[in-house]
Amino acid sequence: MLDHITNKNVAKAAYNQSDDPAFQKWRQEVENLSKDNSELRAKLSEMDTQIKALEGTPKDPAYLPPGVPLEAALAPGVFGQREGDKPVLRFAGGQKGGWYDKYLTLFDRNCPNLAVKLIPSSGSLENLKLLEKGAADISIVQSDVLATHGLENGGKNIVTEQTTLFVEYVQILAHRDGGVKSLQDLDPAKHVIYIGPKDSGSAQTWLSLGKLDPALSRIKTRNADYYEALARVQKDPNSLMLFVGGLRSEFLKKAEEAASKKDRLCLIPVEDKRFTQLRDKYGNTVYHLSTIPSSIYPNLQRGWFFGHDIKTLTVQAVLVLRNEWAATFGSEAMDALSASILETRPKIGKMVNG
Repeated sequence: MLDHITNKNVAKAAYNQSDDPAFQKWRQEVENLSKDNSELRAKLSEMDTQIKALEGTPKDPAYLPPGVPLEAALAPGVFGQREGDKPVLRFAGGQKGGWYDKYLTLFDRNCPNLAVKLIPSSGSLENLKLLEKGAADISIVQSDVLATHGLENGGKNIVTEQTTLFVEYVQILAHRDGGVKSLQDLDPAKHVIYIGPKDSGSAQTWLSLGKLDPALSRIKTRNADYYEALARVQKDPNSLMLFVGGLRSEFLKKAEEAASKKDRLCLIPVEDKRFTQLRDKYGNTVYHLSTIPSSIYPNLQRGWFFGHDIKTLTVQAVLVLRNEWAATFGSEAMDALSASILETRPKIGKMVNG
């Protein structure tokens, strides 16, 4: 840059980059070297003159002189985050076969301008941890988990870009012989509820509900894979399980099939209005009450003669992006990301909830 500082485009690049911490660090190093180098000192003085002449004009931190390839301006660590011309987007999802995992696959197919790296996880809380430590760039998180845990580092938000994808339902399965028709029937002395894998969104939802209703916090809980939990509930009338997710998931299809054969499983309501009083730090309602129509799970929602609707809580599946990724790759990459989200959001919404 200093060797070509009289070129107006190079001077313009110096002006646009003058507020960048890396540029300022470089300039300080050059100043130290110029103390014993008159030629370097003269070039630095010329750069300052050129920058001063441009003061008052808007700065574009992404500006590069014509003909300068992007890789010449990127630090090695940033350039290593690209595959050819495509920025790498590390996407944290969920367990294999779940809706988060299916959305990742759908997104990958509809995102030709980004190199998407799929990261499996146990669910929402692990996704937040991956984002927080910089091991993922984007992920799907339940809105209640995001509201109660947030994403901050040293008081600074790591994530500001968010968008909702689809509605998720709090779905609790019980054994019909256990006598549990609502959460008020749970007995700490005999019942146990399986709340999903550790660091899953389901596990965090149960913790949140326990804070809103202290009686629930006294119920014994176990972490387990959803299919393992389903097997326990089928065998033990005193066992229940929690699954927070979209309707008609592969897991709930299996539960519905099991209920059709032996009629020992049922879906119970979660309709206490106290739960809807929870607010996030912006004052937004975290949990909403919604209805699962009887046609969704005819066997799990079977009554004595007819199926019945179930009222339960809902949250949102939220897509969150690290600020750092957006700042690193700029508006062109953000446009590619936004286009893919717009393309896939109605598709996943229809797949999940019809």
